[in-house]
Amino acid sequence: MDTVNLADAKAHLNELVDRVEAGASIDITRRGKPVAHLTAAAKPRKPVDAGDLVRSMRDGDRY
Repeated sequence: MDTVNLADAKAHLNELVDRVEAGASIDITRRGKPVAHLTAAAKPRKPVDAGDLVRSMRDGDRY
């Protein structure tokens, strides 16, 4: 885990976001104290088609 002070984070935000996307996690500090933690966002789940859901429930002996 890397640590970056707030001034550097503001100046290099694009670079920090690229590093986080690549899997890094970064702590941001203000006056030496941690104030934020950057991590990659969870990947969105694949949307479920309602018709497929109903068919799977019907065919899966739920009723």
